[in-house]
Amino acid sequence: MMRSESVLGDVMFGLRMLRRSPGFTAVAVLTLAFGIGANIAIFSAANDFLLLPLPFPNSGRVVMVKQYDQRLLQSGWTDAPSFKYWLDRNSVFDQIAAWSGGQRNLTGPEGPERVNGKEVTASFFQVLGVRPILGRAFTEAEDRPGGARVVVISHSLWQSRYGGNPVVLGKAMFLDGRDYTIIGVLPGGFRFSTQAEDVWVPLATSFDSGQGSYYLNAIALLKPGVTIAKAQADMDTLAGQLAKLVPDWSHDQRIAVESLRDRYTRGLRPALLALLVAAAPSS
Repeated sequence: MMRSESVLGDVMFGLRMLRRSPGFTAVAVLTLAFGIGANIAIFSAANDFLLLPLPFPNSGRVVMVKQYDQRLLQSGWTDAPSFKYWLDRNSVFDQIAAWSGGQRNLTGPEGPERVNGKEVTASFFQVLGVRPILGRAFTEAEDRPGGARVVVISHSLWQSRYGGNPVVLGKAMFLDGRDYTIIGVLPGGFRFSTQAEDVWVPLATSFDSGQGSYYLNAIALLKPGVTIAKAQADMDTLAGQLAKLVPDWSHDQRIAVESLRDRYTRGLRPALLALLVAAAPSS
């Protein structure tokens, strides 16, 4: 009984001190809120990318395809003509898609907002096996230079900005000052990377030019029964061909194929595991 009274007295004393120092109290509450929010984000990312299958149907067959320089031991993006060469000549992928991305300024009657976005080829969602729950994804015609400016939005943005209203289809959205038409809403829980995306627009680029401009990432869907090792051997052959055809390529250039999970968690896993240990309650 005495111990419980002592604890109650300590609590009351703490509350009185907080009431006397409103500035300190505000800082303490904000710090606690940020800490809780950070822990939720940490556990969410760990759950989605370390503990569970990746949050799209074809996750077991999706691979990242990256160009890198052996001398620098540095992986990177690819350029449009190289991607087109892979697309036209590979024998191991059912489909291959390119993407690029970054933050976008979203404006409109609902107010301004900074959102994460990606520019993707029309095959992107097909590679992942993802279909919008409302509307549709991009067509080949929309994914060409001069094609219609259309956008697919995340389920969370649909809920937070448009109240989950189905009449959002056909609505105008302004991204970086340009008008787009909303044509689809993605399923809840879908995310492609650790930093969840809000908007997706067609890449709409020409793959016949832009040699040496390395700004594209590539993912591909392995054909049934094709292993990563077999896919790597096929891409090694294409790398050798490119070394003879393209002046900028050298025999030190390679094309790496790895599972999407390995690609995303290679650098993420140690940090997430360390944060999980730090955030876990002590016994």
